[in-house]
Parts: sequence; C-alpha cells; structure tokens
Amino acid sequence: DESLQPEGFIVELNRDLTSIEDAISKYLHPSKVQYLFSGLDQLVCSIIMRTLPLISHRRITPFGVLLITRNLYALQQNLTNVANASSKHFDHARRYFELINKSLEDLEQFRSDNPKEFSQEEYKAITDAYAANTSMDMKVR
Repeated sequence: DESLQPEGFIVELNRDLTSIEDAISKYLHPSKVQYLFSGLDQLVCSIIMRTLPLISHRRITPFGVLLITRNLYALQQNLTNVANASSKHFDHARRYFELINKSLEDLEQFRSDNPKEFSQEEYKAITDAYAANTSMDMKVR
C-alpha cells in the first residue's frame, strides 16, 4: 500500500545517512560513529515539529497526518540502525501530529492532562491546524 510508504525525500535522507555512516565507520571506532550521530533523532524530530506553525494555516488531512507519522517511523527505523536512536523523540513527535486529528474537546482534555507535554507554542500550532481544518470543512459544505 502506497500510503504506508515514506515519501521519496525521506527515503533519500535515509539512504544518505546510511552512506555517511558506512563511509565514516571505515575510519572511526564504533563509539565515535555513535557519538557523531547521537542527538540526530532529537534534532530531526524537533525540526519536523517546528514546521507545523509554518503550515498550520493550511488543511492537514488525516492522510497527511498518516504520511507524517509514516515518515517519522521510517526515520526512526533508519536512525535506530545507524545511531541506536531512542524512540522517545519519535513517539513525542507522532503524538504531536496525531493530535491534529482529535476533536477540540479531546485536544483540550489532552492539554489539561498533559500541560508540559508540549510548549505553549506547540499547543497553539495544533489548535491553529485544527481551526484551519474546521474552517476548510465548513467551506466545503
């Protein structure tokens, strides 16, 4: 199923990361290679999450969220192989994007139950994305 495949740029990024890891592992001790890639999982997830405010004025469909989470899974799988990455940053980013598909009540309940899970700016971006989706839905009707 094509919806379960990561986007081409993610496949290319994963291929590049693997090539880089292969090239430097010929010259460096595995612990040094691990050190070079450490923190890359957190950086990648942070960059992806910071894109939401830039696109939150546009409609993000459930399929779009599925594609984002699929891309995150593909990156996680590759970075786990390359850098022994932790899943916690990827889990955090997936939760963030999955909140877009929740109802406003569920979103507010999540925020109430987890006030420190995301920053105020991140919660605002999720709320803005929800509002954009809702306003687009009303225009379609």
